[in-house]
Amino acid sequence: MSGESANAILRGQNDVGFLARYDFVWLPRKFYVKLGIWLLDCYVGLHDQVDLLDFIDWSGVECLNQNTAHSLPNALKQGYREDDGLNLESDADEQLLIYIPFNQVVKLHSFVIKGPEEEGPKTVKLFSNREHMGFSNVNDFPASDSAVLTPENLQGKPVVLKFVKFQNVRSLTIFIEDNQAGSDVTKVQKIALFGTTVETTDMKGLKKIEDGH
Repeated sequence: MSGESANAILRGQNDVGFLARYDFVWLPRKFYVKLGIWLLDCYVGLHDQVDLLDFIDWSGVECLNQNTAHSLPNALKQGYREDDGLNLESDADEQLLIYIPFNQVVKLHSFVIKGPEEEGPKTVKLFSNREHMGFSNVNDFPASDSAVLTPENLQGKPVVLKFVKFQNVRSLTIFIEDNQAGSDVTKVQKIALFGTTVETTDMKGLKKIEDGH
C-alpha cells in the first residue's frame, strides 16, 4: 500500500465503500481495532438504546451545590424533566456535581442535557464508576469522556459518548463545569441517559449480600 493510500484511510472518508479499495494487510493492529470500534458505533445507533431512567438507584443519587428549591429531581425524574418551567439550579457558583448509581450494570451510549440558552451547561465531564468525588478532587481524575454543549444540545440533541469507555457502568458522575454565559447560576431543564443493560444483577441487592459477610 502506498503512503498516499494509507493517509487517505487514516484521515477517514464519508463513504464506507472506500474500505473495499484498499489492501489492509500492512496496516498496524491498532488500526483494525479502531476500525472495528468505529463500525460498531455506526451500527449501534441511538434508536437501539433505551432511556436508563428505570435503572437508576434513586436512593443513592446525589447532587452537590444544588439550590434546594430547584433540585436534581426537576431535571432527572420522569414528569418533572418534561416540564420546561422546572429546573435544576446551582447554588454558590455555576458548578454542579451529580452522582447517579444504577441498580444494574449498564452500557452508556449517549446523553441529553437540556437547558436555557445562556444559563444552560457548557462544559460537561463524565466519570464512569468513580465514587466519592467532590469539588476538591474532581480535577484529580481523568474524565471518561467530556463534551462542550452546543445550542442544539441544549435543545435536546443527544451527545454520543466514547462507547468503549462506558461498557460496564455501575455509576456515573456528571461534572457540569460552567455554563454558556459564564454566569453564577447554571440551570438544567432535563438530563436523560441512553444505553442498554449488561445483565440483570441487582447492584443494591448485591451490596447488601456483601455487607452481610
